[in-house]
Amino acid sequence: MTRVLALTIRPLDGPDTRYRILEYIPHLEKAGIEVVHNSLLSRNFYRRQQARKLNVSDALSFIAAALGRAAGLLRHLSFDAVWLARELLPYGPPLLERLLFQTGVPVVLDVDDALFEPDPAGGFLHRNIRDFTKYAYIVPRCRTVVAGNRYLADYFSRLNVAVEIIPTCVDHLKYAGIARRPSPDDRIRLGWIGTPANRGHLDLIRTAVERLARHHPLEFRAVGLGSPLGWDMDRCLSIPWRLPEELDYFTDFDIGVMPLADTAFTRGKCAFKIIQYMAAGVPVAASPVAANREVMIAGEQGFFAEEPQEWERVLETLILDKELCRRMGESGRTRVREKFSLAAHWSRYADILRGR
Repeated sequence: MTRVLALTIRPLDGPDTRYRILEYIPHLEKAGIEVVHNSLLSRNFYRRQQARKLNVSDALSFIAAALGRAAGLLRHLSFDAVWLARELLPYGPPLLERLLFQTGVPVVLDVDDALFEPDPAGGFLHRNIRDFTKYAYIVPRCRTVVAGNRYLADYFSRLNVAVEIIPTCVDHLKYAGIARRPSPDDRIRLGWIGTPANRGHLDLIRTAVERLARHHPLEFRAVGLGSPLGWDMDRCLSIPWRLPEELDYFTDFDIGVMPLADTAFTRGKCAFKIIQYMAAGVPVAASPVAANREVMIAGEQGFFAEEPQEWERVLETLILDKELCRRMGESGRTRVREKFSLAAHWSRYADILRGR
């Protein structure tokens, strides 16, 4: 039995933890790999962080968690490998990583964001305390680096030749039963799912959606924002995100949107919204940025758009053609099953964690 310690920043609620680590554990266990998971942040802390409601007591609990992670590093000697998701701490230099590498336990690093680039939407701590150079130290010392897309792989390959690309995957069988719930008033529902930090990307489509809403019965459903968008249209809903209802949101999406500003940071994103939309059989309209182009084939599972006029044209095409939407939705399910499912990739993780 191979024993692996998976270290993440976020708990179960964090999509990177859930989809890049935890969902693989049952498959890995069947292959003889025991995975023990430890997250830095508690679920309550993470939820308050996402709601931007952290207080002094949360700051103290973060310090305690960081000290606990440091104190636990020596226990890693009993594992055959450490599966490190992103980093050990989100702030400061790689001090804990230095301790980790001194234990001699092989490290597999898994990264799904351009963490070496500043995020324009990041807050004060992100801008002033984060060390964006830490991967120059971490990456060369890892046995293997798993990157979520080609952009990340190209960056890490300059520092380590042992780089593998594994996209952020879903269990396609869980999504297979998702079916559209008819809108009670026959409105076409445009859907988006994300976090408050990604709110700014929605500005890319605001003009197009508001114009379309004047001529078509539309509803815009934004899941996970935490506050209203305030767009000039009759039906613009801000819906809280809850883990138990994660798959239910897609039953009310007729079209999934993923607008994304083109920045050095966003080029590292792994197009996970698109993968979820496609897995749920939802046609997609998205920005042609980075991994979005790797995941979706334009004209088959959806369309790409950049300027507001193009977004308006693409969305109107989908709004007016239900049969096209149905075909694109089915094509999306097939593409996810073949290219972006746990079934397609879990054995690669098993080999990487064993050091093969």
